[in-house]
Amino acid sequence: MPRAVSYTLALLALGFVGYFALFYIEPSDAKDLRIYFDTAERLRQGLPLYDARYSFADRGSDFELQYLYPPALAALLAPLVPLSADVVFLIWQAGIVASLVAAALMLARFIRTLNPVKPSPEASLLFLLLALWPPTLDGILWGQVNAYILVLLIGVVYATARSALRSAGFLLGIAIAIKATPAILVIPLLVNKQWRALLWTALGIMTAHLPLCLYPHGLQAVPDFIRTTGEIAVGDVVNDPFYDYSLRRVVTFFVDVPSVVFTGLAAVVSVAYLAVVAAYVRASSNSNDHAGPLRGLELLLGIPVMIIISPLVWNHHLIWLFPVLMTLIFAASSTTTALCGRLMYVGLAPLLYVHVFIRNNLHYGESLVKPLPLLVSCLAAALLIAVMGQISCARERQTPTSWRTKAQ
Repeated sequence: MPRAVSYTLALLALGFVGYFALFYIEPSDAKDLRIYFDTAERLRQGLPLYDARYSFADRGSDFELQYLYPPALAALLAPLVPLSADVVFLIWQAGIVASLVAAALMLARFIRTLNPVKPSPEASLLFLLLALWPPTLDGILWGQVNAYILVLLIGVVYATARSALRSAGFLLGIAIAIKATPAILVIPLLVNKQWRALLWTALGIMTAHLPLCLYPHGLQAVPDFIRTTGEIAVGDVVNDPFYDYSLRRVVTFFVDVPSVVFTGLAAVVSVAYLAVVAAYVRASSNSNDHAGPLRGLELLLGIPVMIIISPLVWNHHLIWLFPVLMTLIFAASSTTTALCGRLMYVGLAPLLYVHVFIRNNLHYGESLVKPLPLLVSCLAAALLIAVMGQISCARERQTPTSWRTKAQ
């Protein structure tokens, strides 16, 4: 695509996303955002964060939402509570749009670092594809936090590829403090014995939680979060029948199986991820260039694993698959792998849009679309492993000096 055309389309997409985020949606419709700031207000008042339940008229009478995030998110948002709801909404939604732009910029640079020999996509093209990705608009509609998590995850991968391990660890710590599921990305740091990055990860987690000390009973929210997370992992929870895409929800839709089974499955998948990363590190141990962008791929592989093992997966959580799919499309040296990435993106996006229509208007078709995100996550992980192998083999055929020369 010509650069001028991609820039024009990206500007149009930016205008559309900005209008959708700031003017199309009513502040009262962004349900998750309302829960975040209600929880932040409860923190300021010294009330428990995880006991409140929220129901909405347009949802089922037997369906309730609750705050399920680490207390750091409430602590970070608490200073905004005195502001009016309209101002808070404007700040939050504008931040989502800014995060999407930053995510496209960093992902373009990461792909360029990963495969400098192959032409890389412009950031404008990546933003256009991100704006067209259904979970992007779904997350904006709900006022979700996942766009912020997306930019943090891409920042971790990009910083790791540039060997900026302190920055990578700190960004990962902030992401974990806001939403616990990115903790799976600690595994590559452990396998690679990147102790400094792990130290900065811990510092990021603690830094994000420091504001809890400013509020009465703030630190009590930490054990409350651990207790609530354990209850969700092993207990039966009332999930939205039209939104939840988790492995537990997909299987129990067809077969009656205790929820604790899926806690075991999550542990198995995590151990498998650990084994794959360990094997890859051993296979690449003779390469002097392993300290470069290959580490970014190890972290990137953890993103579909996050989706597979999460006890709750909703449509807007699938925004995390975007960097994985774009890496498969633009960084794969194999034409077949790149084609598979294109087919996944082009095939999954319309189906998710259709499912939104079916879910909201017909209340039918759950069994047809529900397993797709999990299947795509598994396929993306398998293809990403193939890309890792391709790049590793390509580097084995080159001397370290020649590869550095090409990268420069």
